Amino acid sequence: MDTRNADYEESYSFSDMFGTICNCSVETLKIRSVCIDGGFVSSSFGMLTSLVLEECQLIFDKGADFFACCPSLKNLVISYCIDHFSGEEKGLKIYGPQLLSLNLDSPACFDIELVAPRLRFFGVHNSLYYQKFSKLSVPALDHVEIWVDGFDGMREDDNEWTAQCFISLFRDVNNATSLMLDSYTIQVMSGVSEFLERQPSPFRRLKSLMVKADSIPFRLANCFLKGSSCMNPNVEFVRTCYFII
Repeated sequence: MDTRNADYEESYSFSDMFGTICNCSVETLKIRSVCIDGGFVSSSFGMLTSLVLEECQLIFDKGADFFACCPSLKNLVISYCIDHFSGEEKGLKIYGPQLLSLNLDSPACFDIELVAPRLRFFGVHNSLYYQKFSKLSVPALDHVEIWVDGFDGMREDDNEWTAQCFISLFRDVNNATSLMLDSYTIQVMSGVSEFLERQPSPFRRLKSLMVKADSIPFRLANCFLKGSSCMNPNVEFVRTCYFII
């Protein structure tokens, strides 16, 4: 096998893969439909820089630093890692001293503690209502993407509560210089633009608001841009999304 790249799925359990992976200097690892438990946490992947977990079951102790075994990790994707813990909420700690890019695309109920001093890209896809961030420390953040399609569980009868979900996240990533919103997010937030106008803008350094839609109400755009220290922040309409898995 390629000693730098590994791809495992479905028929493997982590115990099946463990010996093979640990006997090579893997730099890129993709794991799909595998039950990942404490064996992963207690292992060592000193050379690993890119990790994709897709449709995996993550078994970990609440508060455990699940990725401590990957000290060189720069790119992390967590995609549809379903929670099979009988409804019990689990805490996922991500401490990434070298982490530059993080994509969350998952309906699992995780209480996430994220500390990534070098993180530049943060994408949240379809998980805003399910993910909770007990701590979010990302001082070097540059680009944020919020990509939320319609899905079951959306509280359409409480738009203000919905807006608060977004605002809570925005406050935690308020040092971003670039923000991209999809059309559904804009639709939801447009319904509470009067409420948002009464709130201070969470963003201080925003230079670019990228919109994946045909338009955005001026009042809503102003809610994001009014607090920026940038002299000429701009609104850009885009047709493609940078969120990649």
